[in-house]
Amino acid sequence: MRTNPTQQRSRETVSAALAAANAEFAEHGFHGAQMTRIARRAEVSVGALYRFFPDKQSLARALADDYREQVEQRYGEVLADVTTPEQLVPAVRRVVRVAGELQRHHPGYYRLTSDVTPSHDESWGHGVRGTLVDRFTRGLRLLGIDHPDGAQIIEFTIEVTRAVLATLPVDGSDRDQVLAELEEMVAVYLASRLALPSTEA
Repeated sequence: MRTNPTQQRSRETVSAALAAANAEFAEHGFHGAQMTRIARRAEVSVGALYRFFPDKQSLARALADDYREQVEQRYGEVLADVTTPEQLVPAVRRVVRVAGELQRHHPGYYRLTSDVTPSHDESWGHGVRGTLVDRFTRGLRLLGIDHPDGAQIIEFTIEVTRAVLATLPVDGSDRDQVLAELEEMVAVYLASRLALPSTEA
């Protein structure tokens, strides 16, 4: 069990450790990451790192928890004003853009989901995907969209988006093009499967 920080200095140590782990996992993956390197990146002692994170698993879980909090907040902001089915596809386009922004800031989390995909219960992304599937499925019902395969459609959309982002460099000349194509693909797929208007954002 990791220790929760209660003082400002401890919170700063945890924040630095998570930022360092994000970079370390992005570069080396879970199995190649080293706690000593993470401590060095964070500019904290190895003992201080182990005080809050006894192993790489706890660091990976903390990264996933941090990502889940941010993705729920950011997606929630986009979806808050969606009150009709006609608004859904444009909103989903914006969600894909937000996902691209989040991936740029969370490359370590995305690398972790490549090491163990969210379809496995042991994956650090499993809980994130479950949360998002539940949220979007509830959203469909609230909009009066009752499709027998709604949850599977949402899950497929989320997984395709994650898989593309997991292999997308955080910089590069073709990044914007890939994100635009992903946005279009997701919008067309959802509009077709759920019989939604495919209005441009």
